[in-house]
Amino acid sequence: MRRESFAVLNEKSENKEVKVKKLLSKIAILVLLMLIVSIRGSNQTASINKYTNKMSPLNQINENFLREYVLKRLPKDAKLISINATIVYFNNSKVVFKPTPIYPSLEHQWGITYYYVTNVTKPYEDWNMQYIAKIVGSSDSVPITIYLLQSEEIPNSFNANVGVSAKVVSANVGFDLTRTYITTLQNNLSIPVYSYGVIEAYPVYEVYNYNVMYKPFIGSPYKIGYGNANRAVGVFYLKYVWK
Repeated sequence: MRRESFAVLNEKSENKEVKVKKLLSKIAILVLLMLIVSIRGSNQTASINKYTNKMSPLNQINENFLREYVLKRLPKDAKLISINATIVYFNNSKVVFKPTPIYPSLEHQWGITYYYVTNVTKPYEDWNMQYIAKIVGSSDSVPITIYLLQSEEIPNSFNANVGVSAKVVSANVGFDLTRTYITTLQNNLSIPVYSYGVIEAYPVYEVYNYNVMYKPFIGSPYKIGYGNANRAVGVFYLKYVWK
């Protein structure tokens, strides 16, 4: 009887040990999967708007900068006669933007990980060096005037080197990154005889820099990237004449 009872106890003990090992194995697999999800989440790429590349701070623009910028684009041996630049802001053109608060400010991933944005800087103004409209004209024996007059959409935009959504960034910078301005581009340029002239329109943005934080399944939040949010505020008109 004792041998039988010991055998039964040993068998129960072995079964219990097997169950514990199986349970621990399942827990380890679950934790591993969570970590994989956490790592994968931090490697996603953010959507990037087409107007975020090749920006140049407005406070660095002067006549010399514009002259060099234009000369690089003129035909060989062309002589630059004149150059002019102006900025028209939307609030002066009766185009008013009213930001809409967006919540939540956290973006949950799989219910256990999420991104958020911190350290949003004060904005500075940039102009995008990819024009949104351009008109070219030339004169023969009499002077002419060319006109730029067209409706154009200028969207807000953002850029980040990690996977954070426009909704998350919008909630922290204070304006809707999915909004688009519809404005009328309007300008003119007089061209003297035997010369060429160009009017180009570029979007102007208020730029906010920020850090992107990531909260993994296990551990404390940490910085995984950075980005910038661009709020459309006006149009930069560049006009020049050459012969």
